[in-house]
Amino acid sequence: MTINYDELADNVTQKLLNYGFSVKVISRAVPATAPQWAKNCNAWSVTVVYKDRAMVTTYYTGSGITRIPSAADVISCISGDYATMGNYDNIDEFAQDFEGDSISETIRTYMAMVKQSRAYARLMGGANAIEEVDRIVQDY
Repeated sequence: MTINYDELADNVTQKLLNYGFSVKVISRAVPATAPQWAKNCNAWSVTVVYKDRAMVTTYYTGSGITRIPSAADVISCISGDYATMGNYDNIDEFAQDFEGDSISETIRTYMAMVKQSRAYARLMGGANAIEEVDRIVQDY
């Protein structure tokens, strides 16, 4: 069975919009402070709005991906990062799994993911909303 990526993205995006999300994506230069792995990526400034709350973050895509990221792309990635960070109690555990080029890159990445995870938790306002988004994006 062949999966039509655009159709799937449109379907998941529509479900997220129906759930109350809006996403604004603007192309931007890769920040000078970005980790080494991001240097050859496309960077996007993303504003995610849910109900009366918003979060702003930088979203990266590989250099071969030239289309603007969909709401499904952005929110599934943020929710996945949030779930991943739930596996770590501290930076030492994170560092065992993360293969950064340096200790400082590992620390910067960990701190960025902690910051983003906290922003996502505030945006969602509780476990029920987080679980519902996980359900919406689970097959994406």
